[in-house]
Amino acid sequence: MGRMIILHRTILQYLIECTQGVKYDFMTDISAKFGKKVREIRLKKQMSQADLAKVLGVHSTYISGIERGARNMALKNIERLAKALGVPIEELIK
Repeated sequence: MGRMIILHRTILQYLIECTQGVKYDFMTDISAKFGKKVREIRLKKQMSQADLAKVLGVHSTYISGIERGARNMALKNIERLAKALGVPIEELIK
């Protein structure tokens, strides 16, 4: 019985490690695409990161993190960001 538990634990650890790597890559990719779109729209609106941060009531490093894909934003914050940029949410996630 003890050997079965060890085997199951080893398999489970392997699966968790594999899944975490896949999830991380996926989230990084989607966050980077989102951040790139935010930066593109912000620049079209001729806003600095500081300008956008002021409208949102956050620090400019938060905007920098979004644009670099280092932040995974909550839906409420995506909505606030869209309003601050004056675009529909759909525009940010194209």
